[in-house]
Amino acid sequence: MTKDIAPSSLELRETSERALQLQAYLLRRAWGALYAAWATAVFVDIFVTSVVAAALPSEFTYALHVIVSMIANGTAVAVSLRAFRRVHDTAEIRDAISNRKWTRPLGYRAMVLLWVAVYLAIIPTLIFFSSFAVSVVLLIYATFAVYLYYSLRLSFEDKIPLESVFALSSLAAATIGSFILEFLFFMDIDAPYALLWGSTIIAWIIASVYARTRKPPSVAGV
Repeated sequence: MTKDIAPSSLELRETSERALQLQAYLLRRAWGALYAAWATAVFVDIFVTSVVAAALPSEFTYALHVIVSMIANGTAVAVSLRAFRRVHDTAEIRDAISNRKWTRPLGYRAMVLLWVAVYLAIIPTLIFFSSFAVSVVLLIYATFAVYLYYSLRLSFEDKIPLESVFALSSLAAATIGSFILEFLFFMDIDAPYALLWGSTIIAWIIASVYARTRKPPSVAGV
């Protein structure tokens, strides 16, 4: 008579480790999708809107910028939510061995609320306090960098992947550099800002490609 054989503690530990490796791999791919989506959004927000607005009368500049920015960033939010939702749907096995704290800041409640809060801050500033618009935008990017760091620490409890460090560092450098140019050197030339944010966009695209092309843990370690 055949009896069921319970898995040993070693087998359970190996299964748990493989599940965590798979989850880390899926999260890494989801972050890669986020980098691509937000690189596109920042490109549209900074470069495309500026080129289009230059061809229109000045009274339409702010309205156009806000509308295009909302569409671009809203699309980036939707892509990010979809990417992390797919990871969430595969995470049941991880619940038994690890707390999915990463789902809180990367879920639809947090992302959508942040998106709404950003434009609740930007629109009144542009209408009533336009001279502070650059300060508010840079403050939003600084807050975004902190939010990403917090989310990355929850996603990868042991070690943040190299491409994520690269992407986050480029965002922090562009934000700090813009603060310095704007408030210490009072720079009113577009080229230095374009160089800073253009470099960040390229860095995020590189980070996205690197994250999305990693092999699954069954083939190679992540």
